[in-house]
Amino acid sequence: ALKPILKMTGVSESGLNLLTHKFIPTLDAFDKALDAFTSTCSGSSCVITLTSAKAQSLLGGTLNLNFSSTSALDTSAKAIAAKLSDPKVQEAMSKAAPVVVVMSAEGSWGTATDSWAGYTGKLGIYNFTDQSLSGEIKLYFESSKLCGNGFWNTSSSVIKDGKFSLTLPTWATLASMANGAEKPFVIGFNGSGFAGNVDDLSNCNINGQKCIILLDDGKLNLDQYKSGVSIRSWAQFLVKLPDSIPAPSPAVPAGSTNTPVSPTNPTTTPSATPAQLVVSSASAWVGGFNGNLSVSNTSGTPWNSWSFKLTLPSELTAIGGWGSYKLTTEGRVATFSNESWNGALGVGKSLNFGFGGSGSLNTAPTNCQISYNGGAYTACTVTLGTPTPVAAPAPTPVVTPTPTPPAVVTPPLTTPVAPVAPVAGAEPTTIASSVKADQTKRVFVGYYPSWSDNWFSSNSWDGTALSNDRILATSKFARIPATYTHVVAAFAKPDFSYSKGQTTWDGTGLNFNSSPQDIKRAVDVLHARGLKVLLAVGGATYNDWVALAAENGSASGTITNALKNLMLDVGFDGLDVDYEVEGTSNERITEYAGAIRAMRKAVDLAGGGRQLALAGWSTGADCTVATGVSGAPACAGKTSYWGGSAGRERLVVARNADIAAKLDMVNIMSYDARYENYDGVKAWELYRDLFPSTTIVSIGLETAPEGWAGGMLVVNDADAQCAGSTILKDQFSNAVNKPYSVNRYAAAVTSSRTNSHPRDGAMLWEILKKATAACGSAVVASPGPLADKLSELYRLPKDSRSAWQ
Repeated sequence: ALKPILKMTGVSESGLNLLTHKFIPTLDAFDKALDAFTSTCSGSSCVITLTSAKAQSLLGGTLNLNFSSTSALDTSAKAIAAKLSDPKVQEAMSKAAPVVVVMSAEGSWGTATDSWAGYTGKLGIYNFTDQSLSGEIKLYFESSKLCGNGFWNTSSSVIKDGKFSLTLPTWATLASMANGAEKPFVIGFNGSGFAGNVDDLSNCNINGQKCIILLDDGKLNLDQYKSGVSIRSWAQFLVKLPDSIPAPSPAVPAGSTNTPVSPTNPTTTPSATPAQLVVSSASAWVGGFNGNLSVSNTSGTPWNSWSFKLTLPSELTAIGGWGSYKLTTEGRVATFSNESWNGALGVGKSLNFGFGGSGSLNTAPTNCQISYNGGAYTACTVTLGTPTPVAAPAPTPVVTPTPTPPAVVTPPLTTPVAPVAPVAGAEPTTIASSVKADQTKRVFVGYYPSWSDNWFSSNSWDGTALSNDRILATSKFARIPATYTHVVAAFAKPDFSYSKGQTTWDGTGLNFNSSPQDIKRAVDVLHARGLKVLLAVGGATYNDWVALAAENGSASGTITNALKNLMLDVGFDGLDVDYEVEGTSNERITEYAGAIRAMRKAVDLAGGGRQLALAGWSTGADCTVATGVSGAPACAGKTSYWGGSAGRERLVVARNADIAAKLDMVNIMSYDARYENYDGVKAWELYRDLFPSTTIVSIGLETAPEGWAGGMLVVNDADAQCAGSTILKDQFSNAVNKPYSVNRYAAAVTSSRTNSHPRDGAMLWEILKKATAACGSAVVASPGPLADKLSELYRLPKDSRSAWQ
């Protein structure tokens, strides 16, 4: 009767062999055959039902196997086989699948040829059965090409030799798409390499039951599973993989009377130390790495709280943590402590955490000390593990779940980080105790790359909203030092789309890992700490300004209102025009002006005193004669060394009398133009003279060395000890020979000019970019030393913290 199913699924055995066949679920063809049907027997007959509802409907009735006699059995079996041989029935049966897991990439950095390339990935789990599934769900799959680590929305992850075993938190639910669920359950992770190369995803199962796993190439049509795939119930899967496989017991030596202790049942006898720690590097790039840390309770006593200290090795120059612990650093000592909800750890049990660092991790930390249950610190052991996360037996997944809230993971920086000596200063634990920004002093604007933000949830693992203090501890964005007065989130697309109340960043171009609702909570915390938060539109990679510019200040503009809605939903204090399209043609100047008008209208529609800022081109206020461009300023015959977009902001203002007044703040990108023929001080003077005193004009700084030009910004004038740290000539070829320093640039802004604004200040690209070079014995400009210098010059609050240096 079932020969057509056996043949369809590739089962070659028949007869008695089928009764004694041993097979591995998810890997064996016979398992596919078993999944294709169920049977109910009573008396002298059986009713066979196909698990594919579509296939069953094609039969036009039930399949009845009659064994009241040999002849009846033979006749009914042949009749069933004939029906199951129908090609349409077989096609419907072969398509049936309970769950589809889709791997896709979110934000990415680098290309397929870059050794430091990576991406933020996600696994979307689509449940097309007719039942929901909940309670420590286990997802298993295999891939030799996926280099994934730091999984979040999981309570534990076990990875070894291309085998991935992920346990979802106890609160996770795979809702049934058949019963109206619209969204998949999403697991996030950090991926190394190029996502498009991962083409060997296989052997997917959930709780031991098969699933399909696919790579999203941008062409997937998951709707086909809603209509074309038969709904199958979890209950119809006959065989499950074991949740764990006991390790073999050690052999008893000849003549020994001792009974060995099974590795899966640890003894409660305390070891020589109360805790054993293992640290390892999970992934690395030039100057930085992501690591794993495992702590095991070997004290013989259950813990209800824990805290341990480690002295970091010299090559590990800075450390940052994420997820289920509190981390503080003082000098070279790092202290890890439990959160309020995960202090409990049973005897022989372990906790696993992720962390990130600058430098490298080739030597184990030293001076391990642990305090548990509120007791005094005592010695513990710490060893350096292999560069692989926690091992798992093969071929089937082994997971011993320790449920914790969703882990929070920091993706690698788009620019590889380099060693920077940590500066003493603890991260704030409460808003009340944190340093507050001062909006009465000169501005210090910092750009924050959304693609480098960590994942966090504004809700606890039980669904309750976190307090603002918990958001401060969880969100890197919320912890930006208060020496900054303004932070600019980068970058949104000019061809922007967003609907009020939207729960994803789709259509915005932003690459935050957390949802808009989560980021709003971080913005609320920044507001409570006195900082203002703007949204940058454009940047070097987003250049499609045509539609936004065409709205030209219309109150009914589609993109204009989408920007307004996002500002209101997330709480952004305004927008930043980052028009980095080259050229000064009449078309470009008209487009630039239209974009400024449209974004000003969006800011005004959002109301609440919101601001419009502009990131000015390094040479955008130069005195340049542009041939063939109407309204080009002669500037007493001066011509800049630079062509291209030199003088473009000057041209926009000269040709459009309304533009200058629409901008509340201009931040000059006075970097990346080298040092031989460009001086940022001259650029600030030109911009300052171009705009009215009601507009704040700030000089721009970039961490050394500059990304495109190689300039070496140092902190103090005396630090100019290497090539690139002295400005040779300005943009008009006048000799300068003065330091390229934070001190000189920032001090120039305080000089008196007829139309200066009392809050003229400085801007930094970007907050997370650390120095990757040296300039003799000098201190080069990195976010920490740079901010400290501005704190001194501008009398801003000093908020030196090692995690931000």
